Amino acid sequence: MTLLGFLTFIPTVLLGTLIVHLIWAETSFPSMLLKLSLGTGFGLGVSSILYFLVLQVAPGRVNMLVLQLLLLIPVSIFVYFRSGFPKIKEMRVPALSWLQWGLLGIFIVSLILSGMVFINHISSRPQGVFDAWSIWNRAARFIHRDPENWIATLSPDLPPARHADYPLLIPLNVAWGWEVLGNETLRIPMVQSILFTFATIMLMFSTLTVTRSVGQASLASVILMGISGIVVSGTNLIADVPVTYFMLAAGILMYLFAQRNEFPLLILSGFMAGLAGWTKNEGLLFIAISPFALIA
Repeated sequence: MTLLGFLTFIPTVLLGTLIVHLIWAETSFPSMLLKLSLGTGFGLGVSSILYFLVLQVAPGRVNMLVLQLLLLIPVSIFVYFRSGFPKIKEMRVPALSWLQWGLLGIFIVSLILSGMVFINHISSRPQGVFDAWSIWNRAARFIHRDPENWIATLSPDLPPARHADYPLLIPLNVAWGWEVLGNETLRIPMVQSILFTFATIMLMFSTLTVTRSVGQASLASVILMGISGIVVSGTNLIADVPVTYFMLAAGILMYLFAQRNEFPLLILSGFMAGLAGWTKNEGLLFIAISPFALIA
């Protein structure tokens, strides 16, 4: 079931990555790694919006996996005829010193250990923390079990502590994943959390590889995994790591825009900021202050 959970989200990640590549046409190896990191969250955001629109017009009658596969075809064709798919031999791979190779090795080992820690924690607590099943998965179950009356997830009759006012990116992806697989398996929220957690780590690594060096990227990413608590937080199955991902992505893209003055980067930054607000209420504050950060 875990494998099926990952397979369910593969078209989502591919669609997001292709759209990011379509908007930002950089083709170096580090930038392609950055695009994959950005495309993971971008795709999850787009899939939640698509499912939200499906609930408005044809609830329970559209298979989200089929819809995303159908969207992949024209997007892939458009990418191919516009700029082509980058070939591995054409990607610029940075030359590394022995020190950088050593730091990269430490990063890879740390990434593997983080994956083992993640699996260990989430296996011992598959439901996540209290907020996971009482807020986020509760909303997903409302939507999955009665998509025609999904608005009940926002009912004012729910206790304030259950936060019916929270945005729906996380529960919408869980709901359509359950719909595709045909049951309410806990593997779907687990896989979504894995994608957001490790996309955040790779976002840090790939960004610093693009802007600084592989050695600095490796060192910063090891520190992120080692002392921030992001890996364990990811196993909580709540929205803290996803909203962190979108805030980090928006800030990184804003910084790259300031460096390179490439307008597509600003478009991506704005969309990522919007997805932060679509993930958790704190993201709405982030949207409000982002223009001031850009001006500064």
